[in-house]
Order: sequence, then structure tokens, then C-alpha cells
Amino acid sequence: MDIANSLIETGGIVVVALIGFVTVVYQVKKGRDDNTRDHSLVMDKLNEVSEELQFLDEDIQVIDAKIDAHLQDGTAHKYEKKKTGKKK
Repeated sequence: MDIANSLIETGGIVVVALIGFVTVVYQVKKGRDDNTRDHSLVMDKLNEVSEELQFLDEDIQVIDAKIDAHLQDGTAHKYEKKKTGKKK
């Protein structure tokens, strides 16, 4: 009887260890899958932000050109006022 009990005990230990091992492998795989999904979401958001920054940069360049033109017009207008003494 001692051998039978010993085999049953050993079998139980093996089953519990196997269940524990499978659980650990499952949790590691699940964690890696979650991590991959999260990285994908973050990458998508970063791509969206990058596109928005490009549009913003284009807008800033247009505004910068308009301000430069306005300043040049104002400088030319002041120069013309000094030269003629009249407003244009």
C-alpha cells in the first residue's frame, strides 16, 4: 500500500506542477500579447500626433510668411510717408 500511496502522491504533485506550469506559460503569453497590443495603440497615437504636428508646422509657416509680408508693407509705408510727408 505504501508504494501505491507514494505513486498517487507523486502523480498528484506532477499534476499540480503541470497545472502551475501551464498557468505561468499562459500568463506570460497573455502579458506579451497585451504588451504588443498596447505598443500598437501607442504607436497609432504617436503617428496621429506626428501628423498633427506636421499640419501645425505648415500653418506656422503660412502665418510667418503673412507676418513677414505685413511687416515689410508697414516698413515700406513708413518709408514712403517720410519721403513724401503724406500718407499713401
